[in-house]
Amino acid sequence: MKGELAKNICRYRKEKGLTQEELARKLGVTFQAVSKWETAQTLPDITLLPGLSQLLDISIDKLLGYVSYDKQITIYETS
Repeated sequence: MKGELAKNICRYRKEKGLTQEELARKLGVTFQAVSKWETAQTLPDITLLPGLSQLLDISIDKLLGYVSYDKQITIYETS
């Protein structure tokens, strides 16, 4: 998960046209913290995830690398 989160932060930050410094300022952290997140040296504090996902305009699930399926799955029990 750590590597996936790092790639996603970097990818979606760049897609939004933000620098590490701009993202850091908006989140109230240092640009060094953002750099460490993007290189998978550390993880962002869990309390920052809602703000981070909002700034990057993606869900927390997508930020963390979880894939959502829109298809409904039916499970049948056999006896």
